[in-house]
Amino acid sequence: MPGLLAGTNRALTQARSFLEATQVTAGGTLETTLAGTRVTFDGIPAPLISVQAEQVVCMAPFGLAGRSTAPVQVESGGSLSNAVRVPVTPTAVAILAVVNQDGTANSQDRPAAPGSVLTLYVAGLGPTDPPTADGTINGAGSAAPKASVTVQINGWLSGDILYYGPAPGQPAGIAQINFRIPESIPGIGAWPAKQYFLVVGTAEPFPGDYDTAQLSIR
Repeated sequence: MPGLLAGTNRALTQARSFLEATQVTAGGTLETTLAGTRVTFDGIPAPLISVQAEQVVCMAPFGLAGRSTAPVQVESGGSLSNAVRVPVTPTAVAILAVVNQDGTANSQDRPAAPGSVLTLYVAGLGPTDPPTADGTINGAGSAAPKASVTVQINGWLSGDILYYGPAPGQPAGIAQINFRIPESIPGIGAWPAKQYFLVVGTAEPFPGDYDTAQLSIR
């Protein structure tokens, strides 16, 4: 759902580079000002992932939960942009990365094996329970998103979700899902093709809010 912001941590832009190194404060939280630039949502400073000449990647603050819209402004070099009002949704699911069991990014050149475990990094799943402060880095005891999720292949074939919770070492609002690919397709047997699509969505109702990613299986 491009252009929509969850009242949690959907990136302001398509932040699929979230695994890159980010800058944190001495207190271990993401900076809200980088290179003299900051972003606010209705006055709330947004934790920043990266700042470039034509793109700012940030996390939408948790404080947006429950709102339907929010004005966004960018301040850089002492100048303040005009306010742009954007829609806010309870969730805005975004698959950021699909990683094979051996730690490689899933691709046509590096497909996953049937029965192996994928690690999915997902943003936009809404508030956590208990609430989490903006910009914190996930660690032991970090809160999980309130939203329940489901993972399917080609929109109908489910596998086992072995873990769903905060992604360790990543900014709060980035979730990790460990998903086991079925060994075979019920009623069909061995996987007949190589390319599929992966669907991650909120489970109640599914797929009320979802995102898809290409999935390669050998």
